[in-house]
Amino acid sequence: MKNEIFHLKQHAEDFQRDGYIVVNLLTDQEIDFLLEKYNLIEKKSLNGVTQNRYNTLEIEDYNYRSSVYHHLSPFLAERIKKFVKGYQIIGINFAVKKPFGEEFPPHVDDSHTDSELLGINVWIPLTDVTPQNGGLYMFKGTHQINIPMRGIGLPFPYPQHLETIRKYARPLSLKLGQAIIFNDKIIHGSGKNNSQVERPAIITGMIPEDATAKVFVSYDSIGNNKAELFEISTDFFLTFSFKGRPNGFKSLGIFDYIPPQIDDKSFQELITSS
Repeated sequence: MKNEIFHLKQHAEDFQRDGYIVVNLLTDQEIDFLLEKYNLIEKKSLNGVTQNRYNTLEIEDYNYRSSVYHHLSPFLAERIKKFVKGYQIIGINFAVKKPFGEEFPPHVDDSHTDSELLGINVWIPLTDVTPQNGGLYMFKGTHQINIPMRGIGLPFPYPQHLETIRKYARPLSLKLGQAIIFNDKIIHGSGKNNSQVERPAIITGMIPEDATAKVFVSYDSIGNNKAELFEISTDFFLTFSFKGRPNGFKSLGIFDYIPPQIDDKSFQELITSS
C-alpha cells in the first residue's frame, strides 16, 4: 500500500488484505444529526423523485447537490479522521433505496486522482442494514486487480462474469452507526431492498490531501473505447451532467480505454474464494 492512512495497525492490515474494513463511525447523537439533515434536504428537495433507487449525482439540481455537500462534508470529515489520516472529501452524496428498490449492479468506482495513489470511499447507512434491505457486498481481494482506467461512463470490465458475481455476493449486515471504508478499486454492489422501509445511505469519495483531483469521463461524442481526463475540484460533482462533455474544467487529454489484464480463470477463482 502506497499510503499509510489508518491510525490503527489492525485496520491497515485488514484493509490491505480484504480491500475494506467496517468501523463504528457514529454516536447516537451524530446519527440523529445526519437523519435530521437527510429528512430536511431530501424530503424538501426531492419530494417528486419517482425512481425506486437514486443517488445525489443523478439529480441535476445544483442547489440540492450543494446543500448535500456543504451540510455533510465538514461534519463527516471530522468523524472519518478518527480512523483515516491525510485524506480529504472530494465528493459526497446520498444513495437511497425506496421500499422494493432495485439492485445496484456489480461495479468498480471511478478513480478521483492518479492511479498510483489510493482512493477510498466511505459508505454510511442511515439505518440498520441486512441482506434483505439492500446491504452492500464486497469481494475481498478484488482491489488488487490492476484496472488502468476507471471513470464516469466507462464499462464494467467484467460483463461476462456478472451472473457469477451475483451468485457469490454476500451483503454485509451493519448496525446503525457503523460504516464501511473501502478501496475504490474493489468490486462491490448492493442487492434489492426487499423491505417495506426506505434504506438511505451516505457515500463519501476521498483522496490524499496533497493529491490533485482528476477523473476520466466517457461521453457519447468522444467515440467508442475512449475517455477524457479532467483536472477537477469539488465543484465538479455539484455541476456535472451525465448528458455530455463536462465544461469549465481543465482537460488533460483523451485516452484509449484500457481493459484490465486478468484471465477469466484467475478472475473466477478470485470471486469464488472471496
